[in-house]
Amino acid sequence: MAFRTTGKVERRHNGRWCAGSLTHGVYMQEMIERIVEMDKKARDMDEEAERLKERAVEKIEKKKQAIRTDYLQRARRKLQDMREEEAQSNQVLVEQSLRDYQALSNSMNDIYNKNKNAWVNEIFARVTGR
Repeated sequence: MAFRTTGKVERRHNGRWCAGSLTHGVYMQEMIERIVEMDKKARDMDEEAERLKERAVEKIEKKKQAIRTDYLQRARRKLQDMREEEAQSNQVLVEQSLRDYQALSNSMNDIYNKNKNAWVNEIFARVTGR
């Protein structure tokens, strides 16, 4: 409410000064319509914000799943590479062991072939006492 120089109680309505008693109902109706309109806009904004939030959550879930899938794929590849390296390393060890065994076996055969006659004679001599 505002007082003008005339001393009457008047209200400002749509940019004009009006007498309060005659326009009070119209003014209240417009205020209610504005409140309803603002409420509708607020609800619309709230619904839009909720839709945006849901889309963001979905997008985050998809991104999270993509990261997880990528991580698992890389981990599986790394595990497979490690298995292959381990298999190659084991193969090298097996081959080295076989070479060492073969060398030892050949060495023992050479020693046996060089000394077999002497050993047979010594065993014979010890058993027979000669």
